[in-house]
Amino acid sequence: MLREWHIIYALINFAILAAALYFIGKKIVVKMIKQHQNDVAEALKGAQQAQSNADELLGSLDGIRAAGEAESKSLMENAQETVKENEEASLAADKKYAADAEASAVAERAGLRKDMRRELSHESAGSVATEAAELLKQDKYASQRKALNEKFFANLEKTAAPTPCDKDRVRSGSALKVTVTSAEALTDAEMSRLQAILAKCYEGAAVELETAVDAEVIGGIRVTVGDTVYDGTLAHRLESAQEAMAEADDIDNTVAQAMQKKFKDIAP
Repeated sequence: MLREWHIIYALINFAILAAALYFIGKKIVVKMIKQHQNDVAEALKGAQQAQSNADELLGSLDGIRAAGEAESKSLMENAQETVKENEEASLAADKKYAADAEASAVAERAGLRKDMRRELSHESAGSVATEAAELLKQDKYASQRKALNEKFFANLEKTAAPTPCDKDRVRSGSALKVTVTSAEALTDAEMSRLQAILAKCYEGAAVELETAVDAEVIGGIRVTVGDTVYDGTLAHRLESAQEAMAEADDIDNTVAQAMQKKFKDIAP
């Protein structure tokens, strides 16, 4: 009986120990399962965050790529626009250069033509003046040449006037020295009239006349008082006409005008 009791007691203790081990093992297993679940959940959470980060990074990369493509496109368009503007500017500059070159060439040609005409005008004017001088020396113009003396005297009365130096000379009592040049010797009456005109115009000064005969003056009179020259000679008229013809662009018309203006009072 005691032996049976010991066996029962041992079985009870074993049952208690088995139950304790069961509950302790179950608790450990449950804890391990929960820890594993937590680890799995944390891992899943980390994986989801990683996926989110990866998606975000991919989105950023797409945005960066799109922005890069847009910037590249903009740069390309700007470059193309710049090239177009440069081409247009270069074309405009070439056109302007060509226009300026053409205008310069036209102006140069016009200048050359003008210089050639002027050179021809000088030559033509010299020839015309020489021929006119020989013509006016002919006897048929003798009376017209002589009549120029009277016109000169009338004009001298209106235009002769003393300079400050002449006035100082007159006030000092010095004689007024005058050179008279003509193609033919003046008559005594002409000399007296000339002296009277000068004495009147030069405020009663004593006048000393020095005469000179020069066939090259052709006709008329030239009077020199100090630095002042009163020239009524045909040679002076021819010289003025020659200068006008030499500066003219239209030599034919200018020759006629100059000769008519300078010699309208000379006719055979």
